[in-house]
Amino acid sequence: MQSYRLRRKRYKRQRKNAKGRGIPWLFNYVAWWKMWCKSGKYEQRGNYKGKFCMARFSDKGPYAPWNVRIIKVEENHSEKKMSPEAIAKTAAFWRGRKHSEETKARMRAAWKIRKQKVINETWGTPCKV
Repeated sequence: MQSYRLRRKRYKRQRKNAKGRGIPWLFNYVAWWKMWCKSGKYEQRGNYKGKFCMARFSDKGPYAPWNVRIIKVEENHSEKKMSPEAIAKTAAFWRGRKHSEETKARMRAAWKIRKQKVINETWGTPCKV
């Protein structure tokens, strides 16, 4: 189980992402954490195939306890329909933002680990001669 500090950081990141996309955020930390605990999927959170995310019903309304469910990312992507206005708003939010060198290094390291994991799952671990 992760520390309170890390869970709180992830809560704030999700809240910030919603705000950047122009979506109202009506969760406080406790309600957000209870939603994830109730689902039993917190340790499997993520934004790629096979992971779980907090999704709004029909991608409408605010992020709120009565308007979200925990589902697989691929299910959420299959029902995603962004309007041209939403696409423009999201692009404007991210335009001009740069990653620090430290963040870039962490992203590269994570990508190498993920890539090796896929290779190992596909072909098995390499043989040592």
